[in-house]
Amino acid sequence: MNPLTGVVGALLTPFAEDGNPDRGLLEGEYDFLTGHCDAVSVLGAEVSEYRTLTNPQRRELLVAAVQALRGRTRVLAGISAPTVAEAVELAEIAADAGAEFGQLLLPQRPWGGTPGRHELLSYVQQVADRSPLPLVLYHQPGLGADPAFDLLVEACAVDGVVALKDSSRDISRNLRAVAEIQDAGHAQYLGTVQPMLAILLSGGAGAMMPPPFTLVGAEIRDAVAAADLARAGRAQSMVARLPAAWAGHGLLPLAKAAMQAIGRPLGSPAVPFDAPPAPVLEAIAEITKTWPDLPAVETNSGVTN
Repeated sequence: MNPLTGVVGALLTPFAEDGNPDRGLLEGEYDFLTGHCDAVSVLGAEVSEYRTLTNPQRRELLVAAVQALRGRTRVLAGISAPTVAEAVELAEIAADAGAEFGQLLLPQRPWGGTPGRHELLSYVQQVADRSPLPLVLYHQPGLGADPAFDLLVEACAVDGVVALKDSSRDISRNLRAVAEIQDAGHAQYLGTVQPMLAILLSGGAGAMMPPPFTLVGAEIRDAVAAADLARAGRAQSMVARLPAAWAGHGLLPLAKAAMQAIGRPLGSPAVPFDAPPAPVLEAIAEITKTWPDLPAVETNSGVTN
């Protein structure tokens, strides 16, 4: 299997007025992401709002999205669940639909708090042993466990784990992880868009992010590939303020607002949660005017877009 590298787009979920996922807007988002991303994560990241879906909605959308994307790009299917049995069930559903990887959040204990070493490694090992898909572990301290760095390295060394998406946004940790996780041969290391340039220049695999931040990620990726560091630096500076300046609203509302600003609307966050206020929307519209348009690239999936 080819290693997972480059820009991994984290699918956003648009909602229709009846509260169900909007299939028409999703089709447009598939086209958008496969135009410049090396892979797409379906219901794997917090920005996908999978936690707002019912179990039937989640499974139906997972299958539909994987089937729509397979053959066009590499597909990571979100299989995060509090129990091993449900994570494995989701992995089986996703594998049958054609996914290439299962994306698994490192979970908190069911009653809250980060699991101990034996608990976390046992959870990952049991899912890996039973999953038909290789695992991309997801470290997201806001929603899941925040293990010590050495334990994170151990989890990446479990057989069946092929990559880690780390949402820490801590450059010192990012660079250490490239050395001790990826260079050590345990798993590919993916960060976020904010430290992406540093991760790539240190030999890391890439980054995962929602659209339209993926446009900036693709520009960074392509500039590094062309050895144009000035261009890469300019691209990295495009995310200096967004999302950080308005992080209190959450990445998901900011991503949907940015998609609206570039003319690719995906609606608002799931009811009853709010979009950012008008002044923030206006600022986002100004910032995104400087962002790159869709590049024409050949992604690592081998599919020309």
